[in-house]
Amino acid sequence: MILSLFENWKLEIGNYKLNLSNRNTFIRLQLLTALFTFSLSFVVYLFTLSPTVGLEDSGEFIAVVASLGVAHPSGYPLYVVLGKLFTLLIPFGDIAWRVNLFSAFCGSVSVSLLSLLLINILSTLFLRQPNKGGLVDGKNPPQPAQAWSSPKRSCAGEAERPAAQPARHMPFHGNDSHMMENVNMKNATVHCGQALAGGEAGTRIFSTSSPTAFISLTAASFSLFFAFSPVFWSQAVIAEVYTLNAALLMGTLLLLWRYAHAPSRATLFLFAFLYGLSITNHQMMGLLAPIFLAFILAIDWRHSRLWTRKKPKPEQEPLQPKRWYSKFGMLHPYASALLFFFIGLSLYFFVLFRAWYDPLVNWNHPDTLAEFWRHISRKSYNDFSTSLIEDAWKYKKIIYIHYFFADLYRQLNPIGALLACCGFIALWFRRRSYFFLTLGIFLFNSVLIILLRRLGYIVESEEIYTVYYIPSFLMAFLWAGIGFTALIERLRTYLAKRRLTTKPLLIALVSLLLVSLPCAQGISFAQTTDRSDVWLTLDWGTELLHSLEPNAVLLIFTEQPAADSQVFTLAYLSLIEKMRPDVAIVDYGYLSSRLFHPVGTENTQIMKLPFPIARARLLNRIWKIAKEAQRPVYTLYPVGTSLNGDLISRSNGLAFRIYPNVETARRAHPALITPRIRNLDDDRFQNHLYYADFISDILYARASDLLEQGNISASEQIFLKAFSLDATPLAANARDYLSHQERWLEVKNPNDQIPIPNKAPNPNVQF
Repeated sequence: MILSLFENWKLEIGNYKLNLSNRNTFIRLQLLTALFTFSLSFVVYLFTLSPTVGLEDSGEFIAVVASLGVAHPSGYPLYVVLGKLFTLLIPFGDIAWRVNLFSAFCGSVSVSLLSLLLINILSTLFLRQPNKGGLVDGKNPPQPAQAWSSPKRSCAGEAERPAAQPARHMPFHGNDSHMMENVNMKNATVHCGQALAGGEAGTRIFSTSSPTAFISLTAASFSLFFAFSPVFWSQAVIAEVYTLNAALLMGTLLLLWRYAHAPSRATLFLFAFLYGLSITNHQMMGLLAPIFLAFILAIDWRHSRLWTRKKPKPEQEPLQPKRWYSKFGMLHPYASALLFFFIGLSLYFFVLFRAWYDPLVNWNHPDTLAEFWRHISRKSYNDFSTSLIEDAWKYKKIIYIHYFFADLYRQLNPIGALLACCGFIALWFRRRSYFFLTLGIFLFNSVLIILLRRLGYIVESEEIYTVYYIPSFLMAFLWAGIGFTALIERLRTYLAKRRLTTKPLLIALVSLLLVSLPCAQGISFAQTTDRSDVWLTLDWGTELLHSLEPNAVLLIFTEQPAADSQVFTLAYLSLIEKMRPDVAIVDYGYLSSRLFHPVGTENTQIMKLPFPIARARLLNRIWKIAKEAQRPVYTLYPVGTSLNGDLISRSNGLAFRIYPNVETARRAHPALITPRIRNLDDDRFQNHLYYADFISDILYARASDLLEQGNISASEQIFLKAFSLDATPLAANARDYLSHQERWLEVKNPNDQIPIPNKAPNPNVQF
């Protein structure tokens, strides 16, 4: 089978005539490669898919898609709309599994689009027409656009070709795209690039009588190599927006490639619309606007299309039927493209529209124009640096940059990293336009993000940043595919010069490398990325809610990174699954109107205080309101500091019941539970930051339970394990546990004497 794939991989140069069968063969190879990569990656993602709600933002996105709600800034309307449509088309499985499946589907689409892009780029760089003089059917073929490169640059060793006729390259002159498609579809896959390090005149290693299967096999291999990289794979099996973001990036790059080789208004307008739409899924795509704009301007400048609307003479071009985009002919093409861009971007108004109807999940209620703008611009996060140079030193950005390249090396492995470096160099010599385009995407989605975000270095932030780098990882895997092909080309040149007949051995070696790269990647990371048997958050949330007394009030105010996982899991279970509707869940943030959210000027001031003081103030406020309503109060963290006055907690094994004083807590006999939570001791995730911090909070509750029962020795052992897993061990949760321990054992701490103001409850707050 492998040998049959290489049957057209010929060393000699023969006469070439591109006909309809050649084009059909190439199209079939593209479709088969895309279908193969999609199917294989989707099957792997399906078998490793998370069956339910997971950590991080998973619970929120599931709840938002299920309710067509408003997610955290910037709202992610495209993900919400497409995710809802996808879940409606899948008639089986619960909503959590279907939203997770949507991420897997988008991930497989990304992989298949990457294979298509690789096929087209490799064909452009490594295939040529072997006719004498570089002619096709005796005519001069149009040259591909060479942005950021000299117009005199020619193929390796070939004579300079005459310039293309302007009438064939003026996409802005009337209805010319139909003609352009006919001309360029014949030549888009046979343009040559410069050799990596030179070569004999007129010699190209990948000369074929049809589009070679080697190119398709290489594209499939490196696409799957990326599909099974750890970060991307981890996002393809949970409810997240990053696989859709990768698919949209691949779609825009394919359209840019098409525009560079067969420029037309239709391609430009479709690119502008898709690019605007992609920003409504993730705003990091907006950083690529300068790169995309420079690429398009360079292409148009190269072919003298810039700022011209001159109509072609009738004798230059036959009349063509009007296309759908001819209605925009009164506008300059760039103005029309900008209009299509804003049409795609207008999907953000979905956030305002849904906020008016107050869905189940309505983050920050952006139902006014001011709040809507604040939401989509992420002003509430205030996470962009105003001084790039100063903040780079202040926030130790060099550590993040180091972590990025270390993480990139982990995604690629040593062989992939070496191939990516080779491809990076080869692209510089062969096609400068692609070099600068891919380099810009690589840097803008890594180094620029690090410089722009106002976030000091902490271990938690490394996990946050990693998923932002996926577009940069994509470019690195693209370079790796180009580098592999360039190296094989140089190897065949070396063998051909020495008249060595080692074709079977070379085919076997290349086949082994192409098969082993994605297989080794999949085997290496299958265990750590497999979420098919992870039920941790679902078990925790279910056991927790069922452990609470009737009509309880649960205050969620723990530390990050576990806080998001806890809040979003409980939001999904209570709002979507309708579990324990009698329990009022107090959200300290802005998640939902159906979760109780304490509002008012007092709450605004509370949220501006340091974290330990803020949650102590909020608990005292909630306690007074709940006491009047005669409702029990629970927290997800131990309570015992003097910041809370006389209030103290007692654990039921998962949550902490609040009592007015130590004496009352000692007399109480809460119903203790033995929670049945799977994956508590799963070795696969011991180094996963979100997993470890989530487990630490569960262990704090267990340690408090043992302490209050008098089992001091066992309590200390559990506490030490929780302390070792805690992502912020010197912050609030561990310190509150120690304060609670001192109070419970009646050990006084003279430094713990910060009084709490005695404020009356806000009468406007209700449960």
